[in-house]
Amino acid sequence: MGEDPSYRSSKEKAYRLIKQAIITRAFAPGQFLSENELSRSLGVSRTPIREALQALEVEGFVTLIPHRGAQVAEISLKDLDEVYELRLVLERLAGQKLIERGNEICLQQMIDLLAVQKDLAQENRPVEFIAADREFHLALIRAAGNERLYRFYDSLRDHLLRLGLEAIQTPGRMAQVLEEHEAILHGLKEGSYQKFDAAITTHLNVTKLAVGKNLPNLWRS
Repeated sequence: MGEDPSYRSSKEKAYRLIKQAIITRAFAPGQFLSENELSRSLGVSRTPIREALQALEVEGFVTLIPHRGAQVAEISLKDLDEVYELRLVLERLAGQKLIERGNEICLQQMIDLLAVQKDLAQENRPVEFIAADREFHLALIRAAGNERLYRFYDSLRDHLLRLGLEAIQTPGRMAQVLEEHEAILHGLKEGSYQKFDAAITTHLNVTKLAVGKNLPNLWRS
């Protein structure tokens, strides 16, 4: 017999809500999560909660500790270095391809998404701002025309949202991001890889520093 649809729905609900709480820091790095408390607060029985936590452990969002429960994964210096090193390599390649191919579709998507970000910044909506930020960078990645590269980058999406929300806590960071995105687009519009490379490198380095600054419990591994 197949899995009961209502049970599957409970697992999906638990998985989605717990992950969202981790990404938005409602559940902070290092915090322990109790199956009983999650069951009461989410209105879901313990078994789907347990399976949701197991799935989140595989994805690196929690660590299951016997007799203690699930601990929200800390963000280590190694995590930070590795994610931003990957981003820089992939986004540099994508920008080079966009310029070489004159990919106006991806460029226009980035222009449109920057306009969305400007509105969200004015309305002080950081969660939506970071979601639009991710789409801005995905439009750049799409320009490479490499489906495997795109899928790999997109697989980091929830971790990038989590890191992005850490970075955006810095006062004035949203305004800085808009300026940095303008500089990225300026290089792409001019077809200047040198200008684009300088802009994307600055943007990712500043973002990485902002993440670290807002993680007092950042640990070295």
